[in-house]
Amino acid sequence: MRHQHAEPTPQQGQEKRPRNAERGMATRCAFWSGNLKDRDVCAIFAHPEKHIKMAKALLAAMPVSAILQGMGEKGFVAKWPNIRTLIFDAREREDARRLRLLDAAWSVLVVGDSQYPVTDKTAGLSKCRKNLLKVIAESPGVSIYQLAKQTQRQYSRVHKDIALLVKEGILEVVKNKSEGRQISNVSAVESTNTKLAKAIAQKKEAALMISGAIRSY
Repeated sequence: MRHQHAEPTPQQGQEKRPRNAERGMATRCAFWSGNLKDRDVCAIFAHPEKHIKMAKALLAAMPVSAILQGMGEKGFVAKWPNIRTLIFDAREREDARRLRLLDAAWSVLVVGDSQYPVTDKTAGLSKCRKNLLKVIAESPGVSIYQLAKQTQRQYSRVHKDIALLVKEGILEVVKNKSEGRQISNVSAVESTNTKLAKAIAQKKEAALMISGAIRSY
C-alpha cells in the first residue's frame, strides 16, 4: 500500500525558503527586468559609490536586514557615512524617509542609540573604542573606573582611549568630588541619553533655585 505524503504547511514552506530569498524578492522589486545575481549585488555593495543608481535602487527597496546581509555589518558601518548623501537626497520625501531609517540602523549598530549622528569619524574608530563609546552612551556620567570594570580592560588603556575620544570631540569628561576623591565622569557628547541627563539636571537645578528663592522670601 502506498503512503500518501502530506502537503507541506505554509509555515514549513517558509522554513525551506533559502536565506537569501528576502534579498531576491527585494532585488526583483528594485529591477523590473529581473532578479540580480548574488555576485552582482555583492559587486554593487562592494563599491556603491561607483554604482550610485543601482545602489540607490537596492537600498531603497531592500529590508535593512537584507542590506546588512549583503554589505555585512562591518561594511555597512564603514561605508554608510560616505555614501549616504551621494545616494539619497534629504530634500526628497522618500529619500529623507529612507535616510532616517538607514541612519537609525547605523547608529544602533555603532552606539546603540538610534538618534546618534552618522559620522565618518565614529565609523573609523577601532572595535574596542566603539564598544567603549557604546557603554558610555548607555550610561552618561559613568566613571573611568566603572568603565574599566565593565569592559574588563586595564584602567590606563581605558583612560588613554577616553583622552583620545575627548580630543576628537566625541566624549566629554566632568571632574567631580566624592568623599574627598576626584572622580572623572564621562559622557558621549551627541548621545540622546547625555542630552536627556543634562536636561533633567538643569530642571532640578532650576527647581532648587526657585525653592531657595521662595524660602528666602
